[in-house]
Amino acid sequence: MYLYWDSTYILVIIGAIICMIASAKVKTTFNKYSQYRSMSGMTGAQAAQRILNAAGIFDVEAGPGAAVMWRCAMYLAA
Repeated sequence: MYLYWDSTYILVIIGAIICMIASAKVKTTFNKYSQYRSMSGMTGAQAAQRILNAAGIFDVEAGPGAAVMWRCAMYLAA
């Protein structure tokens, strides 16, 4: 079996390092701001439902897992 070094491996390693740094940054920022309570006392799902209702969209329900479904819908629409 031939094992060889290709210079494009460096690009892959750099990309992996950038992804790990970005992931750590998002995680620490989320943990920091997840400790804050909203002044209205609403959850994110309640705020999202309120925005949808204000826009006249009543056939969409915001709740746990809705963000995942929303991202999938946006991905498929693109």
